[in-house]
Amino acid sequence: MTNSKAVQRAARQRGELHRDGGDPRVRGVITPRLRLNSVRLAMTLPRRPVRGGDVHARAIERQDVAVDDLEHASDESDAAQGRFEKRTVAVALAAANEQVAAREAWVKYIEQGH
Repeated sequence: MTNSKAVQRAARQRGELHRDGGDPRVRGVITPRLRLNSVRLAMTLPRRPVRGGDVHARAIERQDVAVDDLEHASDESDAAQGRFEKRTVAVALAAANEQVAAREAWVKYIEQGH
């Protein structure tokens, strides 16, 4: 057993020492978890689709549908009466805004590659 609190804390973080008397089951869980946390996982985007291809055409169609849904939600928002209906329409409008933003980002990625 070490005397320094800093040394004990470092050993505990490495899984070598635990407050419960150094239970080997705890060491067996802590050590792999720390190794997993130290691994850097990189997210990569797939190869860029060809502009003007089938993927690009479908992306444009989905973007148009999302814009139509946004316009419909906006019209419903203007016509909403009462608290409950206004809240429901506000949620639908926010979701439609998110869909348009996502579709625009995907089209931009296809067209420009970034």
